[in-house]
Amino acid sequence: MRVLIVDSNLELSIFTAQLLLGVNRPVPRVEMISLAGDLETAARLLPEHDAVLCEAQFPVSRNSTVLEEEWDSIYCDAVSQGIRFVLYSGCTRSLDEARTNGLAAVFKPGAVEDLHASLAGRNLKVPRRETLSSCAVAEKLPVGGPL
Repeated sequence: MRVLIVDSNLELSIFTAQLLLGVNRPVPRVEMISLAGDLETAARLLPEHDAVLCEAQFPVSRNSTVLEEEWDSIYCDAVSQGIRFVLYSGCTRSLDEARTNGLAAVFKPGAVEDLHASLAGRNLKVPRRETLSSCAVAEKLPVGGPL
């Protein structure tokens, strides 16, 4: 399995990659991991992968202290390309919203067993942007603010 980790926090992305690579599991066997620190890079790299772990909140621009929820764009791209999507976030509101909409969601940092189980699953929904409130209105939160 080729996994794309999308997160603006490089240290946590590397930690997650090490977790996934450090566990010898026959299914899903992680063969390759790529890291994307922003949504533009993620969209470009996405077609080369079988699964994506995606953070919920990203800085609105380089060096910004404001976060926006934009994960739905990667979700829609992933599902339309047959790529497994897992929301991987420390934001409980985002995780609850994803789960309410039938999406795989794992609290970050998650147990490696939860990550593997989520990556091994299948997407249950087709991309429907109108079902996700984050598509309609992006909530802006200060970096390091309440989650």
